[in-house]
Amino acid sequence: MTGRRAPRRVRWNLLAVVVLAGCGRPPAPAPGPPAASAVVPVPAFTVAARDIPPALALLVDPAVTDAQLEALVNALRHARETGTLATMIPPTTPAAPNAPYGMVQIYVLSDPAYATDARLRAFVHPATTGDTLSPFEEAFGSRVRAFYFYIAQGGHEVGSIGLDEDGYRYGTTYRKLFGG
Repeated sequence: MTGRRAPRRVRWNLLAVVVLAGCGRPPAPAPGPPAASAVVPVPAFTVAARDIPPALALLVDPAVTDAQLEALVNALRHARETGTLATMIPPTTPAAPNAPYGMVQIYVLSDPAYATDARLRAFVHPATTGDTLSPFEEAFGSRVRAFYFYIAQGGHEVGSIGLDEDGYRYGTTYRKLFGG
């Protein structure tokens, strides 16, 4: 009889161990090939326009996706945090107290007709005042695919897909990535 009881007790103990070991844990992944990397590459860009510092217009290919734009904005933020922004863009405030990147204002566009010094300057320093936007400001702002802003004084930093300035959202696509 002792031979019959021992196996039952062993089975019960094994069952308890199996049940307790699985509590609160997610199921194991199904066997198969490893998952593909979810890293989105930073798209190629050129500094197409440079206003009186600190504004820059970066030109990207029209085929660049929102995920790639997000990667670009996050790469700018990371480069600023790690002191490597010079590997991506020229100094934006070379003579300022917080040089060379005391203030950074980047507009990412895909339309080369709008990524010019004159148009960037006209947008950053608009002729209109108050709540009224000119047709040009509407057109330029709606072509901004991504935006990055940083000012060292106060540490204010903003990143977005699309553009929202002073509570006005240009175009139909806007998604805040960080800051505010």
